[in-house]
Parts: sequence; C-alpha cells; structure tokens
Amino acid sequence: MILETPTQIPEIENNGDKSIRDKYFGYESTFIILHPFLKNDSVNRENEKDLTRLNWSEFVDLAKLKDIKELDRILAFLHCARSIAPKSVWLKYKKTIELYNLLDAEVDNYPVCLVYPTLNYLYAIGYRNIFLYSEYNESNILYEIEALINKVVNWPKQQTRILTPDYKILFETNADERFTYVSADKLVIDKMVAAINLEGFYCTENTKSYWSDETESGDTIDWSSAKR
Repeated sequence: MILETPTQIPEIENNGDKSIRDKYFGYESTFIILHPFLKNDSVNRENEKDLTRLNWSEFVDLAKLKDIKELDRILAFLHCARSIAPKSVWLKYKKTIELYNLLDAEVDNYPVCLVYPTLNYLYAIGYRNIFLYSEYNESNILYEIEALINKVVNWPKQQTRILTPDYKILFETNADERFTYVSADKLVIDKMVAAINLEGFYCTENTKSYWSDETESGDTIDWSSAKR
C-alpha cells in the first residue's frame, strides 16, 4: 500500500539538511518500506511461512494513534533511539501489543517476513543473483537467489543491504531504523509494492531520515521510567 508522504514540521522541512534523495540521487525514486508488525501466532519468528503481517496503518487504527509519524516516534523510543515519549501514547502502544498478541516491528535489518517474498519477486522478474552487504562492511558478496530461497545458503544475519547486479534496485536498512529505503525506477517500485504487499511512502526531494520528528509535550516518560 502506497501511503501519502508524511508532512514534516517546518523546522525539518526548511532546515537545509541533506535529504534522503540526496543520498540516492542516482535513482529515479526512493520508497520507504515500513517494517510490519507480526501477529504472534507462531513460536518461530524465523519461519516466514508462519508469520502474519500487520501494517503500520492497521496498527495506528487499532491503537487509536494520531498517524504513522506518532507510531514511528514510539518505535524509536522503544529501541532507545529516542529518549522520551508521551506517556499516554506509550501506554496505548503497549496495550495494543499485548491485546492483539503482536511482535514489535523489526529494527536494524530487512525483516525476515519480507526477505523471502522479496527474493521470490526478484527471481520472478529475472534476477538470479544479488549482492548482500552490511552498513558496517561494504564488501559486496554475490549470492544465488534460488539457493537463498531454498535455504541451501542461510540468509546472513548481518545483512542490511540488498543490491541487484545491474545496480538498478537497492535496499538499505540502517541501525535503529524501523524502515528500509528501496531505490529504483518508480514503475519498478510500484510493481514491487503491489506484488509483495509492502506498505510505505515515496520520499520527496526534501524528505529527511528523521521525517517523523516532533517535540513531545505534556506528560512524558523517559528510558529510566518504571512505566517503560
């Protein structure tokens, strides 16, 4: 599902910092894939066939949050990438996780629940190999897609980058982030989003990596709070 690009607060929109598109200027478009929540109906999170996804927009509705920006800030707080959070929002988040027996959206890596649908899609459109590398080690290692799909070769744990050999499709996930950037021609991304049932939004030329940031007010909690 392609969502409307979130509106950044003026302090972010107009601060002159480099945008996401500045980094991926060599590609026509960049799409932010929001890492889904998982319904905890399986004892094995690594078995993608047992996992049922719950998208961010669905979680926002269940928890009665304001929008995906508010959800992203709470997820950042959960993983200590943000130091404070509104107490009321945090309690709604925790209640929803417990009530619906959900697993938190994955951080740091491209989620396992998306890995194999993505591999199958890349194979279906003609790719037979991909490069995998990490944020901390940029040595590209070529893997056979079919071997990864069939688990003849295990998916590397430290992988945070996926690149097609023709350099036309790039996935990047950074430390502490709850989403992945995929850069390619827009038509390619549109087809992929529909085929894999991804949820996210397109970056504008000014979308920053901290697109959800806002100043918290009212009754807040921090990392040391007993309510956390």
